[in-house]
Amino acid sequence: KRAEQERYAAEVQLQLAYIVLARGRQALGVICGASGALDATTVPQVKLYPDLGQAEGGVAGRQDVKAAVGRSRLAEAIWNDSWSDWMPVLAGTFQGYVQSNAVAPTPPSGWVAQLVLSFPLFEGGLRPAQSKERGALAREAEEALQGVLRQARSEVRVSFEVMRFAYAGYDAARRGAVSATATLELAGMAYRAGATSNLDVIDAERRARDAATTAVIAEDAVRQANLDLLSAAGRFP
Repeated sequence: KRAEQERYAAEVQLQLAYIVLARGRQALGVICGASGALDATTVPQVKLYPDLGQAEGGVAGRQDVKAAVGRSRLAEAIWNDSWSDWMPVLAGTFQGYVQSNAVAPTPPSGWVAQLVLSFPLFEGGLRPAQSKERGALAREAEEALQGVLRQARSEVRVSFEVMRFAYAGYDAARRGAVSATATLELAGMAYRAGATSNLDVIDAERRARDAATTAVIAEDAVRQANLDLLSAAGRFP
């Protein structure tokens, strides 16, 4: 009866794990823009980035960094073009006309073209103030860009450390699962030899199952750490 209870308990855990797996596959498919669920079937063995410097080198590809760079460059360009406010404005107009009662010497139909050159002599300091405002906006956009870069590099460093610890935990969990499997084999041999009871075998099976589950959870943590690092480095999705 105890073995049967252990079996049903393990079955419940397995079905719950399938539920989480199905949700994870669907979420990965949505993130990647796929029409269905996606899955990662390769066991993680090799790190995505061998060193932190290489990981930080990809932050320029992040969408938020690109947007901040674009805003900074646009504000800088607008500020640099402030000299155009001091240039005269040349406007051209063209108009055709038709009149029923012509008045000499104006013909009954024709057209009129006009060029108007204007230059403001006094505007109360508007143009210098606008130039200063654009300069302030350009410096603000540059500071915002530096803030985004610092935040992105910080996320990369955190993700890199998390990945390093996740790999260490995964390696320890695999070793623990191998050790638990060996212990289960020894318990089975001892039971068949009559040295122990079936309770010892059941306990060894439970420990081996728990160790295997821990290894799978650690493997999932490695995948999640790799995904977070890819996202922080601008390579996902």
